Amino acid sequence: MIDSRAPKSGKPANDVDAERSIRDRQLTTRPAGGVIEAVRLRLGQDGWRMFVRVSWRPGELLVLQRSAPIPKVYKTADNAIQHCRERYEYAGAIVVD
Repeated sequence: MIDSRAPKSGKPANDVDAERSIRDRQLTTRPAGGVIEAVRLRLGQDGWRMFVRVSWRPGELLVLQRSAPIPKVYKTADNAIQHCRERYEYAGAIVVD
């Protein structure tokens, strides 16, 4: 499980892997022709986290907050699904673990 707490120094949490994560803003300002291919929600101790597969990067990526290298956490799966549908304009299937 990835720790969602950032150190007090303001530096990124050590266990958030930049190669396996993507910022929220990168999903709303995708490259030309870039699409979200798959979405998965997983329940953690602090709430729901979203993982995506996108056409312009390999693998499954943890969605981070818009301006901070901290995982984006939703209180309910409904909130995460609504955000995904409205903000990311994703209409495909969403897997809920």
